[in-house]
Amino acid sequence: MNLGYLTPIIYQLYIWIMFPILFVYLFCWLFEKLAKKIFKTYYNIIYAACIILLGVFYCIYVPLIIVFWQNAGMVISADFWINILFLAIFLQVIYEGLKTLGKKFTILIYLTPFFISYLVFSIFYSGENIYKLSSNCETTNIPQIKKCTYNNGYYLGELKAFKKHGFGKYYWNSGTTFEGNWKNNLKHGKGTTTVNGKEFVDNWIKGIKNK
Repeated sequence: MNLGYLTPIIYQLYIWIMFPILFVYLFCWLFEKLAKKIFKTYYNIIYAACIILLGVFYCIYVPLIIVFWQNAGMVISADFWINILFLAIFLQVIYEGLKTLGKKFTILIYLTPFFISYLVFSIFYSGENIYKLSSNCETTNIPQIKKCTYNNGYYLGELKAFKKHGFGKYYWNSGTTFEGNWKNNLKHGKGTTTVNGKEFVDNWIKGIKNK
């Protein structure tokens, strides 16, 4: 799941709040001696606060990832591996929480929002409702067909993980169209490009025309 595909409010929340906290946490964890010199007596308070805040943020973000994968699908791409990295950091934060804050407190502040978030996301964003989270894609009258609007045109077709994936047609603002197969947002397979009424049938491999 790419954060950029989500509604602006969720995207801005994570960009301007979670990432700065994550940066401070990683700095304190990786460069402990230097961090203690900079923060001095406030180091333990800052580190514990980062663990608590990150734990809460991750307990909201991780259920969102799970619900997203369940309902929008999963595509092995850079976005996928970034989310795997986030999950790994989440586990490390839990581990640090257990050491720093104690088992009972860590379980309380992590598991409670985790299960509540998963329940809420499952109720409101299951099935086709997952597209309510998208900043540019929406459902149509045909279940498997979605419409996504971009700066240079729009797309009608199949999606997976909010990406053009499967069969679909792209309409550029210039009037040019491409109808064919897509994979991970790229033209992949046989497709027909129409320019000024003239049709060109080509084969594509990961966005590159196969000559």
